[in-house]
Amino acid sequence: MKSAVVNNHVLSLICVKNEFDKFLLISDKPGFTEKGDRIRESLSTYLNDLDSYFDGTNYEFIKITGDVIEALIGAVYLDSLQNMKVTFEIIEHLYGEMIQKCGDERHWKNSPQYRLHEYCKKQGLPEPVIK
Repeated sequence: MKSAVVNNHVLSLICVKNEFDKFLLISDKPGFTEKGDRIRESLSTYLNDLDSYFDGTNYEFIKITGDVIEALIGAVYLDSLQNMKVTFEIIEHLYGEMIQKCGDERHWKNSPQYRLHEYCKKQGLPEPVIK
């Protein structure tokens, strides 16, 4: 489930949902603001099908907006003097209902780590160590 919750697609959707993308200096880049607006219009669709969010044309947008949320969470952690309780409260607020959707079995069962573990188990191989 962890990989489903912290992947760039989810982080990007959190950024768009909270409209943080509107405040980026890069938002004056041609098409950037419009892309955020289009994604906001289809947010519920993307939340129900994370794979549909990446269509091959929005990689840069996903990467930038996903990095914003990573940086924000990191800043909260450092500014709160590494207080995990405060950090988790912010994460819960940012994610909202998305935690439930990302925890859906169909998201984490598609992760490469899960599929590798299942393959090794079926082949009688030792459990892989993923770093």
